Amino acid sequence: MHRLNAWCSHSPASIRVLVFNYPYDYSYTDTPQTFSVELDHLPFNGEVTVERYLVDANTSNLKAFLTQPSHPDPTLQQVEQFTAKVTGGQIILPARTLGLGVTLWRIVS
Repeated sequence: MHRLNAWCSHSPASIRVLVFNYPYDYSYTDTPQTFSVELDHLPFNGEVTVERYLVDANTSNLKAFLTQPSHPDPTLQQVEQFTAKVTGGQIILPARTLGLGVTLWRIVS
């Protein structure tokens, strides 16, 4: 059984949301899940920068880097960056699909 879970943390100038897709039956099967993130009561409004980082089988993966000579650098990779607008303390991030792995959204005012 796969389950999406998320954690959130904040500072006065940024919000971080960590979403992970992990099989709790330890099967390690890659079952992609589509999700979106909606945040309310943010401490800022207006235009923000949204960064997304990814750790999965192909991105930011140390094991793949060590076992596959052609695999890219395993450091944390930013996979996208865009601007968005926080209105009334709320933002809805675009839907994304996550296989077995972790994605981190960083929202900076």
